[in-house]
Amino acid sequence: MKRKGISKKACRNALGSIPAPSANCGLFLVEQVKYVIRTAVKNIGRRQLLILCFFTNSGGDSGKAAPAYTMFQASDTFVTYDHNPLVKTRWRNSMLDNLESGYYRRNLFAFYSKSDETRVIEYCRRYSPHRDPDNGYNAIYRLQLNIRDEEARRRRRKREREIHARMKQLRALPRSLGEWIRCEALPAYFFYDYKKGIKTVKGVCSACGQEVEVSGAQHNASGVCPYCRRKFIMKSNAKRGRIEDRITTSVIQKMSRNEVVIRIIKTWSVWPKGEPQILQTYENIRIFLSLREDGAQVSEVYHDSSESAGITPWKPGYPPTMFVYQTNFNAETCGALFCQNLKRELAGTPWQFCPIQLFYERVGTDMEVLPFLTGHLLHPRAEHLVKVGLIHLAADLVYVGSRNEELDETKNRTHQILGVMAEDIPFLRGLDPDMELLCTFKEYCRRNLADRQSLLLWQIENSVKHDILPVLDYVTPHKMMRYLNGQYSSLQQKAGQNRGERYRGMQDVLREYRDYLEMCKKEHFDLRNSFVLFPADLQEAHDKTAERIRLKADEERRRDFAEAYRRIVSRLDFTMEGMKIVYPTSPEEIVAEGHALHHCVGSYVDRVANKECLILFLRRCGEESVPFYTIEVCSKKVTQARGMCNAGVTPEVKRFLDRWEKKVLRNTLDEAEVSQETAA
Repeated sequence: MKRKGISKKACRNALGSIPAPSANCGLFLVEQVKYVIRTAVKNIGRRQLLILCFFTNSGGDSGKAAPAYTMFQASDTFVTYDHNPLVKTRWRNSMLDNLESGYYRRNLFAFYSKSDETRVIEYCRRYSPHRDPDNGYNAIYRLQLNIRDEEARRRRRKREREIHARMKQLRALPRSLGEWIRCEALPAYFFYDYKKGIKTVKGVCSACGQEVEVSGAQHNASGVCPYCRRKFIMKSNAKRGRIEDRITTSVIQKMSRNEVVIRIIKTWSVWPKGEPQILQTYENIRIFLSLREDGAQVSEVYHDSSESAGITPWKPGYPPTMFVYQTNFNAETCGALFCQNLKRELAGTPWQFCPIQLFYERVGTDMEVLPFLTGHLLHPRAEHLVKVGLIHLAADLVYVGSRNEELDETKNRTHQILGVMAEDIPFLRGLDPDMELLCTFKEYCRRNLADRQSLLLWQIENSVKHDILPVLDYVTPHKMMRYLNGQYSSLQQKAGQNRGERYRGMQDVLREYRDYLEMCKKEHFDLRNSFVLFPADLQEAHDKTAERIRLKADEERRRDFAEAYRRIVSRLDFTMEGMKIVYPTSPEEIVAEGHALHHCVGSYVDRVANKECLILFLRRCGEESVPFYTIEVCSKKVTQARGMCNAGVTPEVKRFLDRWEKKVLRNTLDEAEVSQETAA
C-alpha cells in the first residue's frame, strides 16, 4: 500500500498551535531536564498527527519558554521541525532518541503534565504491536523504531525485486557441469585393497569409475588411469582416512549481445572411510560483465547471502571475509574453467575471439576469469600473444598491467609487438618469458649482441638479474660467460672478508667482476689486455686493485696535507706565558691528538688536505709531546680551540690566542698568500 506521507506545508501552518509553558515551570529547575514536552493530537493535511513540542527555558523577557523542536508523528512516518534560526536544514528525520547527542539522552526530556504523556501512550498504542509501554518516551521510541524497521524492509524488498528480475534472465547451468566437475575438476584417486605379496592390485578410479589394475601400487603414490588418462593418487583402503576436497569452478554464459555472466560454483567432496563419496555443489557468486556503447566495461557482482526479505538471497558485492589477508573459500573467484560451452556462449559478443580457453589449457592451473575478459578488450594483442605461445607475457599484460609500455600494441607482427629481432621469436616462444625477462632481452637486442640467446639462458640458469650490462661494456657475452663459469667453480668456496660465504652464487661473482672492471677503468689500466681483463684469480685481482686505490688515495692525501703546512711552517711560531704553537707533521698526529684529548679532530684530516682549514697544537713549553689544546684556523681566524673532552679555553689560553691571532696569524697568512700568488 502506498504511503501517504506528511505535508510539511500543513505542518508549518500548525507551528505555535500548542501553548508554551511558563518559564518558571518547576521542571526547568531540575538540573538534568533540558526540554519540557507538550503534546496534542490534531488533523493536519488530512491526517491525524501526534504533535510533540519541545520547549526550553531560553531566559528571555517574555515569561514563556521558547520552542526548540516540533515533532509531527503519524502512524507510518514522522518529521521534526527545528526552530533554531541558525541551522541550515529546518526539517529533520531523526528519531526522538537521536535528536540530542551524548549519553543518557532520555533524561533530557520530561512531559509537562500527565495528560501530555497519556496522550502519547494512547496514540502509539493504536499503531505499535508491542506490549503496553510503561511511559511516553518508550511508547514514541518503539513506534518510531517499528517505522524505521519497516522502511528498511521496504527498501530491501525493492532492491531484492530488482535483483530478482536481473537473476530471472539467467538460464540453467549446463547439464554436463556436474559430471565434468566430478570427472575432470576434482582430484582423482585410485582406491585399492592392499594384499601382502601381491604386486598387481585392482582398484577403482574415482574420475571414470572404471576398475583398474596397477602394478607396484603404493599409498599416496601417483599414477595415470589407462581409461580416462587422469592422473590419480593411490589410496589404500586400509590406510586412508577421511578425504576432503573443495574446488572453485567458473562457468561463462551469454546474457545479451553485449553482456555475459560469470557464475562461480563451489564444490565440496568428501570420501568418508569405507563409505561412498558425498558431493555438495552450490553457486555463490555471479559477476555480470557488460560493454557499454561508449566502450567502457562495467561489472556487477552479487553473492548468495542467508539474509533476505523473502524474495531472493542474492546481495550486491563479493562475499564478506573475516580476515583480509587469509584465504576465504567462499570469496575465491579463481578456479577451474568450464570450457565445454565457451564457443557457443561467447559467439556474437565482444569476447567472441577471446582466447580464454586456449590460455586456460596452456596454463594448466586455476585462473580468474573477469580480469582476462576485461583485459582482452583493453589489450588487443593479448590474443596474439596467447596464440603464438607467449603465455606469461599475455598473463602479465592482462592481470598485472605493469610495464605494458614495453609492448607495442599498435603493431601486428610478433617481433614488432615485442620489440625484438624476427629470428628471436622461435627462441622466445620456447622460453615463454615474462615481462621482466623480455625487457632484459630487448636491451640485448638494442645492443645487437651476437650471443644474446645464450646469454639469456645463462642468466636464467644462474639466477643472475643485475650487473650484466655494465660488464658487457668491456667484454663480449661469450667471453664473459666462459670466464665467470671458470671463476665460479674456484671462488664459491672461499670465505668472505668479514663473515659468511663471499660468493653465494654467480650473481656475487658477477658483481665482484663488475667492481674490478670499474676500478681498472678508474686506474686507467689497459682493458684491451686479456691479462688485465681476465685475471687468473678474480678475488685476488679485485682485492689488490682495491688496495692499490686505497694506498694511492692515502698518498694523495698525505701530499696535500704536507702542502697545506709547507707554506706556513715556522711562520706561525709564537711563545707567550709558557705556551707555544706546534705544527702537526702527519695526518696520524692529528688522529692521535683526537684520541688523546677525546674529541673529533681526527675527522678534520680531509678538510686540511682540501685546504679548507688548518689544525695546530697548543703546547706548554718543555712538554711539547703532551697534548694540551687543539686549534682550528679558518679564514685567518681561530674558529675553535678544544682541550680535554672538548673543554673550552681558559682565560690564560684565551689571552694567548687573542695575542697570537692579532700579531702573527693575520699578517703571516697574508704574506703566505701573496708569496703563493707570486710563485704562480
